[in-house]
Amino acid sequence: MCAAHPLFALLTAIAGAISVTAQPVVYVRAGASGAGDGTSWQDAYPELQSALSQVAAPAEIWVASSVYQPTVGVDRLATFQLRSGVAVYGGFVGTEDHRDERDWAVHETVLSGEIGSPTTPNDNSYHVVTGSGTDTTAVLDGFTITAGRANGTGGVDDPLRVGAGMYNVGGGPTIRHVVFRGNAASLAGSGVWNDANSSGRFDRVWFDGNQMFNRESDPVVSDALFENVTTVGSGGGVANSGASPYIERATFRNNTARDGGGMINAAGSAPVCVDCDFEDNRAVGTGGAVYNQASAPLFVRSAFEGNTSPNGGGALFNEEAGSDMVCIDCHFRNNSTSNGSGGAVYLRLFAHLTFIDAVFEGNAAADGRGGAVFSESSSEPHFVNTVFVGNQARTGGAATLLTGSRRLVNVTFAGNRSQLGGGALEIGFGETEVLNSVLWDNGRFDGQPGEILHTGGALTMRHSLVSGGCGPPFTCEAVIDVDPLFVRPPAWIGTMLVDGGDLRLRAGSPAIDAGLAAYLPADIWDLDDDGDTTELLPLDILGQPRVQGADVDLGAYEGGVLVAGEPAVPPAQVAVRVAPNPAAGAATVMLDLLTAGPVDVAILDVLGRRVATLHAGALPAGRHAFTWGDRAPAGVYAVRVRSDSASLTRRLTLSH
Repeated sequence: MCAAHPLFALLTAIAGAISVTAQPVVYVRAGASGAGDGTSWQDAYPELQSALSQVAAPAEIWVASSVYQPTVGVDRLATFQLRSGVAVYGGFVGTEDHRDERDWAVHETVLSGEIGSPTTPNDNSYHVVTGSGTDTTAVLDGFTITAGRANGTGGVDDPLRVGAGMYNVGGGPTIRHVVFRGNAASLAGSGVWNDANSSGRFDRVWFDGNQMFNRESDPVVSDALFENVTTVGSGGGVANSGASPYIERATFRNNTARDGGGMINAAGSAPVCVDCDFEDNRAVGTGGAVYNQASAPLFVRSAFEGNTSPNGGGALFNEEAGSDMVCIDCHFRNNSTSNGSGGAVYLRLFAHLTFIDAVFEGNAAADGRGGAVFSESSSEPHFVNTVFVGNQARTGGAATLLTGSRRLVNVTFAGNRSQLGGGALEIGFGETEVLNSVLWDNGRFDGQPGEILHTGGALTMRHSLVSGGCGPPFTCEAVIDVDPLFVRPPAWIGTMLVDGGDLRLRAGSPAIDAGLAAYLPADIWDLDDDGDTTELLPLDILGQPRVQGADVDLGAYEGGVLVAGEPAVPPAQVAVRVAPNPAAGAATVMLDLLTAGPVDVAILDVLGRRVATLHAGALPAGRHAFTWGDRAPAGVYAVRVRSDSASLTRRLTLSH
């Protein structure tokens, strides 16, 4: 949604392509019966370990498809030690003349720690591959690493309990086209352990049931898949402790952990994740996708979908001072918590989290609070250019914000639902500012309206559009209560969101130019790539210019949309609300007219026939109320309101 900018370009440059000058080639082929000096496929080394230990750098080692162990004996400390200046390539048949003739995906080349009894994994190599002490010219490309068993019996600092697939301390090798599968560690890092300022590069890698653990290291990971990892610890796919990896185009899928099914960040970690997807991850505790503790990750253009946790934060759990997470252009869809709060995000204990250009859709805390976001204990979430649609909870259908301070600027809430109150927001102690925002058609599942459930604290609303308006005990300024005219409103059937709608504004919407640009934050991320980080945020959630008319529009989207086949709607508007709905007796139809004019208010049955006329004729500007239904048969009806500028319909259910 947001344009590329220098920050992203700088980060991407870190993970740029690596050029390797052609080097002398040494050949390895299992079962080779020639001279065994590696000078050709015929005279290839039969064992990779021999080639690695004897070749003079710089060189390339070409390895034919087969299974290779780090020792022909049973020494569990034996490992394939990578070397700077030596690039090892797998995926060959054993006849190729050029490296680009190989197919590593078809001709699997396996580095295996299975050195003892095939039926006893506990006697396998502790580390199949070691990258310690290398730089980026140490290359491993086109292999499957498997059967490592880091099951040492020492304490938490025992190196034989980590890095079963690859152990890397103070190294920076290049790992490309590599699969980590079937490795196990008793402590952490079953696939890879990076430690002590390791800075390896992992490109097009697949962690199948294996974890990457980064401790005080900054590896670069690109085009990676982390899936099917199950760990009794935290961080199923990636665990970061005091680490700042750069991760781009990575998918975290179907991982399970105690906390942070896909990832954990702790001890001041500051990872950057760009274009990452977190799908269907699970936590036994909290943070279905990511658990963040006293760390400052940055997520850019990333998606969180279908992640779950029982105790809160279906997608993200963020806690403790120093947790300064930022999400730019991120989508949170269909995440949930079964017993806790924060269907997508949970913040506590002084955590900070900033969302820019975010979308929260269809998240649920069915038995808790905050369908999308729950914040407590002096945490500070801030939202800019953000959409909440179709989220649900017991209270706070979209978000529950308790204690601390929070600021919502140009946020759109629509079609969120709660069981007991606060369709859009539940506000507790602390200070909340809602600026340039739209809160419309949020309420309870039983049809009762109610955008905000207020249980304490100060709420200030300025230059916003709110269904039901704004009044004491809130501080209100320039708040209007009139239909914002979305291109397509969201739709529910029962407790199921069936259409998230299109929440852009139609041409002629009263929300256009109704905001105040001064409320926009500074563009510290330079989202428009103009080098100016002091200007006011110049773009909306779609990357369109933020101020297109006399002033900024309300909500996440800027600019009116002329819907095909429909004329532009002039500023004269009619807003319609029906309450209670369903109604056991009479229902009240409330109209808000911005300008005087003729209005027809009719009740239609399910066949579209007029069964009652509540008003037909001129009305002055302002609010009007009509009561109907106490003597009508139970059933479903439509309330239709027509004026010179609009035709609006609302569903009404009579249950008596």
